[in-house]
Amino acid sequence: LAQPDGQTCLVANGSGTVNYNVGSVSVICTATTYTVSGLRNGTSATGTDYVAGVITATINNVSATVTNLNGTTYQVVGAKAGDTVAVFAQKTGYGCQIAGSPFTVGASNISTADISCLPIPYTIGGSNSIGATLTVSNSRAGADTSVTPSGTNYSVPAQYADVVTVTATKAGYASCNVIGSPFTVGTANITTADVVCSNTTYSVGG
Repeated sequence: LAQPDGQTCLVANGSGTVNYNVGSVSVICTATTYTVSGLRNGTSATGTDYVAGVITATINNVSATVTNLNGTTYQVVGAKAGDTVAVFAQKTGYGCQIAGSPFTVGASNISTADISCLPIPYTIGGSNSIGATLTVSNSRAGADTSVTPSGTNYSVPAQYADVVTVTATKAGYASCNVIGSPFTVGTANITTADVVCSNTTYSVGG
């Protein structure tokens, strides 16, 4: 017999020799469940980082079970045909997206729910009203160390967990300091990196 749509059925006591009326045969049907899965970390062909953070999911807006399959993939279990499955990912300092989420489950597993995360851009900046020359170094290999002026202010691009050092020099001044440098970037822009220079003093002797 064909299985009912969306169900898996088993027949109990369905075989044997019939010599009299049989009342012990029963059919037990349960809803067929499916999984939603995808990549959870690693690097794609285009260089996009996959999440290594916290993954949660809901089935019809109710918290669902997420299992880690092999370190690089995850799956949501317990979904039935017609259910809506939403997947969420969090990684500090990153914005994450799940391809295709939310999903409406059909009559098969879904295996294309890849999670991709990209760094959230932050800036370090402050006042440079004196017009000092700024030099930037970043602990992250390949980081952008450019300085963008904006009127009497400036900004430097950064990402979460970067350690950024900003130094300043100005002709005619003994020394210049950037308040707070070096900076360890958290999850917000840094706007207090003001440049302060001290005047050079000269003496005349004879």
